[in-house]
Amino acid sequence: MPRSDVEHEEVTIVPLTEIPKATLENLVAEFILREGTDYGEHEMSFTEQAEKLHQQLRDGTVLVSFCHESETCNLIMATNCVY
Repeated sequence: MPRSDVEHEEVTIVPLTEIPKATLENLVAEFILREGTDYGEHEMSFTEQAEKLHQQLRDGTVLVSFCHESETCNLIMATNCVY
């Protein structure tokens, strides 16, 4: 089972095809609106951030994870997973 290298918790990676569009939109929005989100070298609009995040999800560089312990979903970098 994949494990998040950052938080050391076991998670299941959820395929995008298994997530209803509205749910994925809500996950992306919640991720962007979190306090402390790093915008990089320059600030981007919500729409720009959402487009970039959706592209990363399509590319597989960002994954949707489900933590069984906390019963929550999160977006994580694929590089932070250990298989």
